[in-house]
Amino acid sequence: WNIPANTRGTFENYFLVVVGGKSQSYATSLALIANILGFALNIWYLKMVDTRYRNRLMYIGVGTAFCSFTLAAMFGGQWIVFSIIYVLFSLSTVLVGEPLYKIWSQSLYPQNQRASLMGISYGIVRTITAIFSLFTPMIMKASPTILMLMFVVLTVVYGLAARRAVFLYKK
Repeated sequence: WNIPANTRGTFENYFLVVVGGKSQSYATSLALIANILGFALNIWYLKMVDTRYRNRLMYIGVGTAFCSFTLAAMFGGQWIVFSIIYVLFSLSTVLVGEPLYKIWSQSLYPQNQRASLMGISYGIVRTITAIFSLFTPMIMKASPTILMLMFVVLTVVYGLAARRAVFLYKK
């Protein structure tokens, strides 16, 4: 989830302004709207995260991310579709991703190794994400569709990983 999340957060303005031809104020306003909606969803999610609905909401988050990237790939990176899926993906990350990783790692890693394992895993993921970020503008400019298809694949991978984590967490 980290590569799509980082790419959306870091390169959304780049896509809308450089590739899509929209203004910087449009891109910034869209990010503000997505953040406000995400904050509101976070407040609600705080009430749900420790209930039996957490895993169902996680699957909704994965499904929303999958649908948003699939639609973006189908419509070839049109700015209006890209704008809508940016908001949808932003909301999906509330339900899946780092919040659940932190819950699962607190539960699945041995207590005496938890901080070290979390630090190592974050370091690995952030390094991979940074390397991917070096190539993101080239991919996005050449073909937003290819980038979105890559995110579809990554969403399937993190959906399967999340399903496995749920299985391990229930044991």
